[in-house]
Amino acid sequence: TAAPAASSAACGKTMSIGVAAPITGAASSIGVQQLHWAQFAVSKWNKSGARPKFKIVQGDTQLPNVAEAIKVAKTFASDKRVWVVAGPAGSQEVQDSFASYKAAGLAFISGSATRTSLTDGSRKGYFFRVVPNDGVQAPTAAAYMMSKLGAKKGATVMVVDDQESYST
Repeated sequence: TAAPAASSAACGKTMSIGVAAPITGAASSIGVQQLHWAQFAVSKWNKSGARPKFKIVQGDTQLPNVAEAIKVAKTFASDKRVWVVAGPAGSQEVQDSFASYKAAGLAFISGSATRTSLTDGSRKGYFFRVVPNDGVQAPTAAAYMMSKLGAKKGATVMVVDDQESYST
C-alpha cells in the first residue's frame, strides 16, 4: 500500500543508479563500456524531460577481485540514495555480493554474468540478467559453427583463451 506514495514522492527528486563494474583492473575493458552505456542511457532519459531524473553512482569492482565487488555491494546497500544497481559484471561477483543487495532490498541486473546457477531461483526477485547463461551459450555457438561455418559433428574446434577471467 505504500508503493504509490513512494513512487509519486520519487518523481520530484533525482534518484541514483549504482553501477557496479570493473572500471579499473584486468577486466576494465568490460566495465568501462558498461559504465559508459549506463551514463549514455541516463543522459538520454534526463534530457527527455521524463521524471524522475537519475544520476549514476560508480562502484569499481576491479574484477576478478571479488572482495572489491563485495565492498561495492555493501556501499550501495548502505546508501539510501541508490534505488537499483546495474552490475556486477562477473558471475562470482554476483554470487558473493548477493547477500548485501538482498539485505538492502536492492534489485540488481548484470549484462555479463553468465553462470547457470545464478538464475536457479535462489536469487529470484533481486538478481536479473540480460544475457543467456552458459548452458545456452555453448550449444548456441556449436549450432552456429555447424550450420553456418561447416563444422561437422565430432570435429575439433580451437577456442582462443585471451587470458581474461571471462575465458574461463
